[in-house]
Amino acid sequence: MKDVVFEANVELKEGLTFEAKTRNFSLLIDEPENLGGKDKGPNPVEYLLFALGGCFGIVTQFVAKEMNIKIESLKINLKGELNPMRFMGKNFSERAGYKNIDVLIDIKSNESRERLEELIKKVEERCPVSDNIRNPTPVNISLK
Repeated sequence: MKDVVFEANVELKEGLTFEAKTRNFSLLIDEPENLGGKDKGPNPVEYLLFALGGCFGIVTQFVAKEMNIKIESLKINLKGELNPMRFMGKNFSERAGYKNIDVLIDIKSNESRERLEELIKKVEERCPVSDNIRNPTPVNISLK
């Protein structure tokens, strides 16, 4: 299969509120009030958690089907910790991004724990979002 290109466009609406569009979808991005926004939508690092959780979920469904594992329910809780001071331009001693991300996967299935752990190991290896977070990905920024 050939590489697939995904594209998103993000446009300022007002203040810290942006509208993001991809394919036939649009969503709002904003910061909570305590970080200077109007709380009109999740912030970018919350969308990163959404992306990681969604990717884990989708890849889990693919791999479970390949392994003939029936999943009755799947819930994924993600928590990330970061210090917003660098983002706000007030302290550059810590990185701007998450210090760590904890992912708790709750699968209801008749399969053994060992088999579910094998499933999750394969999911970790195949999740594109996790791969982008774990490994350096070139980001080419230019000004129009």
